[in-house]
This record gives sequence, structure tokens and C-alpha cells, in this order.
Amino acid sequence: MITSTTEKTWNAVALIALVCLAALAVFDLVVPKPVAPSKHAQTVQKQLLMRTIEIHQQDANAARTEVARYIWQAKKTDEIGAKSLSAITALATKHKVSLLGFRPQKASVQDSLTQLPYLIILEGDFPGVTAFLNDLENIQTKLAINMVQVSSSEANSDRVNANIGVIAYTMPPENSK
Repeated sequence: MITSTTEKTWNAVALIALVCLAALAVFDLVVPKPVAPSKHAQTVQKQLLMRTIEIHQQDANAARTEVARYIWQAKKTDEIGAKSLSAITALATKHKVSLLGFRPQKASVQDSLTQLPYLIILEGDFPGVTAFLNDLENIQTKLAINMVQVSSSEANSDRVNANIGVIAYTMPPENSK
């Protein structure tokens, strides 16, 4: 019997189709079928997710409360500057350092907070300046230290000059309502 090229092609296609069917049959027998989770498993998973959400909400609320402690509620920036200057002057007197300057810098708004930067210029002995910095970080002035530069005031002395950058955070007027 003489077979043509067309018959050979169709025979090859049929053979490939049979091999594919055999492979699918083996795959169906070997690979386990997926099982839908039971109602109980779905309920347990949902409860676990709800508890996780609740924990994250509690963490977020705690963080908001902590951040709120450091945000000024004053309506006017002059009021913030005056209260800050008063607290810094008291600290300088307490630690026997000279307050040479308290200069407001350019305010900026980032995200939902207004940043009011100030530059504090001090002169005094090194232990007094470091004690001033320590108290400034720990007292409730609501000022965040963002820069400290200390340089020697006089050779052969413990006198130093310090430039300290602090920031007061407040809500912009449209967000504080």
C-alpha cells in the first residue's frame, strides 16, 4: 500500500493527539483535585483577619495619640514662638548658658502638618550646653530637635557655641477644624 504525504501527516497528528490525551489522563490521575475550604475554615480565617485588622487599628490609634502630644494647637504662629522662647529661656537660665538668639525660620507645609523651624544660638560651658540639649529633648516643649552644631568658643576653655535647630509642628488652619 502506498501512503501519501497527506496520510503520513494525518497519522502523525492523530498520534500526537493520542499522546496528549494519554498525558491528560495521567495528569488527572496524579495531580490532586483542589478542595474548596470548608465553611468553618472560612469563618476561622475571617475571624483571624478581623482580629489582625483590629490590632492594626489599635496600633494606628496609639500612634496618632502619641503624635498628637507633639502638635501645637495654637492658632497663631507668633503664639507658638513666644511660648517656645519662654521655655527655652527658662532652660538656658536653669543650665547657666547664654541664649544669644532665637530666630524663626521659614515655615513650610508638608503633608498635613505645618513645620515652624527655629534656630537657637547658645554659648556656655560644654556640660551646661549638653544638659540644656538633654532637657530640651525631654521636657514637654513640643519642639523636635533636627540639628545641633557645637563649636569651641575659645581655645583652652570649656566654653562652646551651639546652634540648635528645632521644629514646632502644627496643623494648618484648614485641617485643624
